[in-house]
Amino acid sequence: MKSFFRRQADEIGFSSTLRLYGFVLLLTHISTQIHLLQNDVASLWIRPKFFWEEADCWPFFPACDSLAAGEKWMFFAVVGVYALITFLGFAFFWMKKSSRFYAVLLVLFLVKAALVASRYAFFGNEELLYLLLSFSFLFLPGKIVVGRWLVVLFHVFAGWSMLNTEWLSGAALPARFAFPQPLLRFVLYEIALFQALLIWGVFSSGALFRKAVLVHLIALSFLSYPVSGFYPFFLSLACALFLVMTVWRDGVPGGISCDFSRLTGSKARVVFLVLFAVAQVFPRWISEDAALSGLPKLFAINVLGPSLQCHYHLFREKPGSTEDLRILSWGRTDRTLCDPLVFLERLRKYCLSATGEEKNHFVLLSKRTTDIRARVILKIEDACQKRNLQWFELKTSLGSY
Repeated sequence: MKSFFRRQADEIGFSSTLRLYGFVLLLTHISTQIHLLQNDVASLWIRPKFFWEEADCWPFFPACDSLAAGEKWMFFAVVGVYALITFLGFAFFWMKKSSRFYAVLLVLFLVKAALVASRYAFFGNEELLYLLLSFSFLFLPGKIVVGRWLVVLFHVFAGWSMLNTEWLSGAALPARFAFPQPLLRFVLYEIALFQALLIWGVFSSGALFRKAVLVHLIALSFLSYPVSGFYPFFLSLACALFLVMTVWRDGVPGGISCDFSRLTGSKARVVFLVLFAVAQVFPRWISEDAALSGLPKLFAINVLGPSLQCHYHLFREKPGSTEDLRILSWGRTDRTLCDPLVFLERLRKYCLSATGEEKNHFVLLSKRTTDIRARVILKIEDACQKRNLQWFELKTSLGSY
């Protein structure tokens, strides 16, 4: 095990590009800490005072609200320790202590992964790409090759997910994104086309075309700032810089075919990228509309979160009467607002206090803003008699319910 980590640290230490990108990763942790100090973000980890402030949990960690700070200063103290470790990384980078620098990056990755794992609402497209790129940087051999293919494939799948009426009409964008309508339509089509197809230009042997693609990629990161804010923008920019730093000057030696041969020289790299690709394809295979699903798209790129509309019914049936309850809180962020996983977790908690004398039936209806009618996403008869409700979508698909 020790020799494994030594090899990873040596690969970073022997490459000036990887060392410099390790510095960029340190900067992303600074941006994370600044983001965590904002009141609306910090509140995700503060013990809720009202039912609508309860945490959005991952299905594999339904008790995530047990990891909540009693007071805001307690959470800020944790962020302070996180910051101290980051500045220690800057010191080791400056002193060119590659092994210690790698160790700090590893600890910071685990801290960041723990933060994401403790709050489902803290997870998004940029976090997904950042965590995958950091994982490949820290644990996989041939870091430049696998990182390059990861970033390209991420943009390809993001581009294909944009080829729908919701994105191309602008309905998927948050209301705060103000852009002249005729120009907006062109920009949205161009972004989808660039990510789905033109991103492959980073493998081009033509220096002018390759650099034009890279400049466009950086510009796309800056364009995300008015849409999603500073923190997602900075993560997006950091990931784009990986491609810029690895292909700007000399391109990809031998072109795409040679780079693919280098990629497939390691089973670990191939398995890593295949699992990522499967996570993107799986929702389309198992769901009628992947964008409206919860569990199937758990680790898939999602560009439609803010544009979904939904409502639910929780019918409590007692002898001689039926009530339609409105006691479940919604998701805490735009992305989780209509997420079936959030409602399943809320329903599971509600069922803990339900009595055996009643039956509770739950229905969730959701739609894209461009749809005319909502679809039934969840329909659970006598929900409180079901075990492991957070896995309901998967079990229904497999015929377990």
